[in-house]
Amino acid sequence: GTMGSMALWQLSELAPEGTSILGIEQFGRLHTRGSYSGESRLFRVALKEGGDFIEFAQRARELWLDLNEKSGRDVFLPIGALSIGPSDYQTMMSTQKVIEEFDLDHSYLDSEELRERFPQFEVAKQDIGIYDPQGGGIRPEVAVASATELALDNGAKLWTHTKVLGIDRLADGGAVLRTSRGSVLAHNLILTLGSWAGELIPEAKDVVRVKPIPLTWFMPRTPELFSPENLPIFLYDKPQPDGSSFHIYG
Repeated sequence: GTMGSMALWQLSELAPEGTSILGIEQFGRLHTRGSYSGESRLFRVALKEGGDFIEFAQRARELWLDLNEKSGRDVFLPIGALSIGPSDYQTMMSTQKVIEEFDLDHSYLDSEELRERFPQFEVAKQDIGIYDPQGGGIRPEVAVASATELALDNGAKLWTHTKVLGIDRLADGGAVLRTSRGSVLAHNLILTLGSWAGELIPEAKDVVRVKPIPLTWFMPRTPELFSPENLPIFLYDKPQPDGSSFHIYG
């Protein structure tokens, strides 16, 4: 998955020479059984989720650009991020708060400016736009493939279609991994189990469950207006009369 492939790549870059690094994946090298598949993902630095993640996002952006350069692929598209919604809507206020707190690059657009600059959207009078130039789009399958490929080029190994059946801790701090391909002695482990944590860690079964989230994809009548050259990634919140919000992104 995403976290495992990135950890494998970074370990292969940072570990001392001669270190033996092994990645284990229960499915194929690329698959649709994790949380990353789906062709595209959004990336933002001005995060509505709050300031705790800003430094991580800034560092992540550096690493995405590094992955672009080293892989020779457009893994990360640095095209910016646009948030649209009423100025008094919680997500918009949270985004503005982190921008001010961390002095992030940004642009504010009122409804008229939004209509002029981004005619792709039907904008209400009370809507504003917040443009985050550090944001962009990520191609998740290409990201996982590229990170894994770089790790292998750096000398790491990868076992695919290999299930970890159990972990036996050793007194010296190491561990033995029992897998469908045999046992492995490891001095250090990085577990990136994601939605599958409950299968290997019984304590996680009550708090981590696999839950499908259905998404609906729309084809615009004018696809060229929605290409990366003409539109940043976007999030649009439109409050409804019943108090809910119609949320779209792309």
